[in-house]
Amino acid sequence: EIPSKSVQDLKILDSDLKDGLNKIYSHIEGGSKNWIYQQYDQRVGARTAKDCSSSIGVVSLPETGRALSVVLGCRPYVMRMHPGLGGADAVIYPSLELAVKGFKSLAVTDCLNFGNPEKPELMSEFVAAVESMSEACKAIDAPVISGNVSLYNETLEKNVTSTPSTGIVGIKDDIQNIPSDKFQQNGDVAFVLRLPQVKTEGCYKEICGEQPKYSGELNNKELSEFVTGLKEIVLKNIITTSKVSGNFGLAFTLSKMCMSGMGLKVDNQEVFSSQGLFGESLYEVVLCVSKNQKEGFLQLASELKSKLNQLEIYELGTTGGSNLEINSQSVPVDHLFKEYNQSWEKNFEVLA
Repeated sequence: EIPSKSVQDLKILDSDLKDGLNKIYSHIEGGSKNWIYQQYDQRVGARTAKDCSSSIGVVSLPETGRALSVVLGCRPYVMRMHPGLGGADAVIYPSLELAVKGFKSLAVTDCLNFGNPEKPELMSEFVAAVESMSEACKAIDAPVISGNVSLYNETLEKNVTSTPSTGIVGIKDDIQNIPSDKFQQNGDVAFVLRLPQVKTEGCYKEICGEQPKYSGELNNKELSEFVTGLKEIVLKNIITTSKVSGNFGLAFTLSKMCMSGMGLKVDNQEVFSSQGLFGESLYEVVLCVSKNQKEGFLQLASELKSKLNQLEIYELGTTGGSNLEINSQSVPVDHLFKEYNQSWEKNFEVLA
C-alpha cells in the first residue's frame, strides 16, 4: 500500500522564475540531453516521424499508414519518495505522454534494476514497485510482454536507487496531426488539465538538497479514464501543442515548450497557488488550441470533467512574443534556450 502524507507536511519552495529556471538548467537533471542523441542516426530506414528531440519516438508503418510510438518511463526521484508510487508512475507517466499525442498504449517492457534483495528493505521495495506496476498496467490495458531483472546493483554495500525502467509502445491509426512538444502558432490558447491525485514538492526540492515529500494517493480507475479521455481529445485534431508536466513542475514544462523560440504570456495566479512554480501534481498536462477551437476544446474538457470530478481546467494564456511571462515575472526565450543547451558543458565532468 502506498501511504498518504498529510498536505500539511508539504512545503513548496518559493523561487523567482528566472533564478529557479537557471538553477534547474544548470543541474544535470534539468539540462538538454541532445548532445547524446544527436551523435547517432535516428532516421534509419527514413520512416522516423518524431525523433529523440520529442517526448515520444514515432515511426510510420509501411503499407498500413499507421504510426508506432515508443516512450520510456521511471523517474528515480519518485522512486526515492516511495517505491509503490514510483512503480505506478513508471507506467502511468509514459502512458500519458503517449495519450497527449493521440496514441493508445499497447504493451510494456521493463528492466527492473534493484540492489541487494537479501536486504529486507530492498526486497520490500521490489515487491511494492512490481505490484504497483502490475496494477497500473491493468488500468491502462497494456500487458508486460518482455523484460528482465537486474539485482545486486550496489557499490561498497550501498544500493543504487531502485529503478523499474519501462518502455511502452503505442499505436495511432495515422501519422497525421501529432501535436508538437513546442509552441507552434502565434495566438494559440494554452490550457492545463490537472488531475491532482498526488501533490509533491518535486524534483526541485531534491536538487536543493532536501528529500521531497508527497501528499495523496493514486486512483488507477480515474487515471485510466484520464489517459483515455486525453487521447480522445487529441484525436479530434484540434490540439496544436501538448506536453505532460513532470520533473520540476509546470513553470519548467512551459519553459521547455518555449524552445521553438515562441513565448507564452500566463495570467493565472490560481494554477500556481497550491504548488508554486516548481511543485508538481501527479498528473497534469498542457494542451494548446487555436483561438477558433477554444470553445470546442472547452466542451470536450467539460465532458471529461463530468467523468472525473477532481479534474481541474485552467486557461493559462496565449502564445506569442519572445518571453515566457508568468504573472508578473518574465524571462526572455533566448535566455532559456541558451541555458538549457549549455547545461551539458557545465556537467560533462561529472558524467563519467
